[in-house]
Amino acid sequence: MDPKDLLQRLSDLRGYGKTAPEVLTTASLVSEVDSAWGPQAIQEFQTQAEMHPKVWEKLCSIARDARLKQVPVESLPGTYTALYSLVVLSDQEWDSALQAGIVQPNASSRSLLEWTRQQRLQEQGYRTEQVLRLIHSRELTQQEQSALLEDLSALASAYGVSILSGEDGSKQRGVQAEKRKSAAEDLEAELIQLLSPVFDDASTPLKEQFNLQTIANLVNVELRTFTGFLVRHYGSTEGMWDGAGQEYCLKVALEFNRTDSRAQRFNYKKRLEKVQIEHPNCSDAAAKVLANYMG
Repeated sequence: MDPKDLLQRLSDLRGYGKTAPEVLTTASLVSEVDSAWGPQAIQEFQTQAEMHPKVWEKLCSIARDARLKQVPVESLPGTYTALYSLVVLSDQEWDSALQAGIVQPNASSRSLLEWTRQQRLQEQGYRTEQVLRLIHSRELTQQEQSALLEDLSALASAYGVSILSGEDGSKQRGVQAEKRKSAAEDLEAELIQLLSPVFDDASTPLKEQFNLQTIANLVNVELRTFTGFLVRHYGSTEGMWDGAGQEYCLKVALEFNRTDSRAQRFNYKKRLEKVQIEHPNCSDAAAKVLANYMG
């Protein structure tokens, strides 16, 4: 396949597809050229298409997973991130997912990752999870930390509860980090789709003023620049809220899921809670984004 043809497909789709058949076709094409092109040609295409190598790898994995062909294509999720969340399941988890009925067209990568996390906890003998934080008035020595954890574990065991910390706790944090990463990928793809008409309609001088060459540039700039561009495009702050209030909320959620700072995530939540109060016309959008992407 000619690189220009594949690039044109991605441009026409404004991404990798909005339905399972579209995504699977894109994944199949990427897998085919992955075998036909050399490493340099692949790297040049990824740069031109602004596609991260990991996204390329995920699409190849989707195309090569025979299990996805075991169910009707209309039953599969419609985003590449959600489909990849199915690809990484073990065969046992795949069978359980089918039995549980979670393989659905509207399934998001976030919901699938949450199901997987709960499934793996249950496999370890756990039924529920409660996250606790230990706040120290002073820094404990290594010996004191070990003694504290031993005492807490002894107390918790009387209730049939296990405490995860250190390496075990990191595994759970890793799952949460993967969930946020997947959510960020979904949000980026959605913003590219929603804002492409806005970007195409914006004047060249405005794009140059904010140093934006592509829609991906706009979606991934810092929040202040993102907001400034939309305010200028719509002519006023009120115009921005009327024309792109939902997109602003999604952008805040994107930044929430990309940061490693708990304090920043707290601040991003507060931003959308403030939107609900100060901009009633965007209240529903803010509430939906908070519930779906910033839990």
